[in-house]
Amino acid sequence: MTDTDMTMAHQSVWAPTGTLTIDTVADHWGDLCPRLAEDVRADLSAVTRVDTAGVQLLIAARRVAREAGRHFHVHAATLPGGAAALLGITSDVVVVTTATTPAPRAGEKG
Repeated sequence: MTDTDMTMAHQSVWAPTGTLTIDTVADHWGDLCPRLAEDVRADLSAVTRVDTAGVQLLIAARRVAREAGRHFHVHAATLPGGAAALLGITSDVVVVTTATTPAPRAGEKG
């Protein structure tokens, strides 16, 4: 068995559905936390909405995984260009895309 096969064998897939919001993160954390003993691939393709609590959950999961010597990778999630940088999120956590029409910044007219 190769190192790649070993890594894949110890990877858990976490695939939440619905929202990652202040109202749901506690339940999602309860499902995700035990998985962080292994490398985790988070498939967010079925997530319909994420608020700041959801972003915090993803960052906390990455921190816990790193402290355990594990990896936490998010797939099928997007943030508008610039949002990831403002939140301190790198592309190994969330796929960053550039919006075709960026939203105006605070104090700017649209």
